[in-house]
Amino acid sequence: MNHTTKVVQVLLRNKYDPSIWCFIYRVCTSPLQVRDNGFMGIGSNGDDWYTRKIKTTIQFRDSSYEIINFAPQNKPSTTSGTIGVGLDSNGPSISASVDYNHSELSIVSNTKTALYKYETIYNYSSSIYNTSSYLKGDIYAYGMVMFKHEGVVWIDVEHEIGYFGYWWYGYNESSNACMVRFKNTY
Repeated sequence: MNHTTKVVQVLLRNKYDPSIWCFIYRVCTSPLQVRDNGFMGIGSNGDDWYTRKIKTTIQFRDSSYEIINFAPQNKPSTTSGTIGVGLDSNGPSISASVDYNHSELSIVSNTKTALYKYETIYNYSSSIYNTSSYLKGDIYAYGMVMFKHEGVVWIDVEHEIGYFGYWWYGYNESSNACMVRFKNTY
């Protein structure tokens, strides 16, 4: 395996108002650099892998789900955001704190509250011309959606992760060399 993907997901319910829910996730990408150039190119094999994108989509079933808040959100020129779980004098609270300050990263929220859909895309600028050390190490992407719903909750979650191979796959800039998908229903 030339890369590893780990997904951690948590569905929380408010103890004081059982109609308030929160879904929090973390996706970790871990690409490997396994290129063997052989002797003068003879016997070369393998590839150097980099993270290209992490896209998370959560589709709620119908209009009985009301998205209250979500992170990350589209904010021009912002390099920090927040995510986390805590406890204060008013009871449990949910917040977050993650700093993003990389020229290789752009975060886009395609969340549509009117369509009951949360979507966030972490795009990494990896190409045959940009293979920084940041993109070849472990990368974490975080997200959160808080929603209101009475009764049993059913949500569909999909994580789509793209990896980019420099040597064998790098010359097709428009595609990801390898796509990994995780689909769950809660």
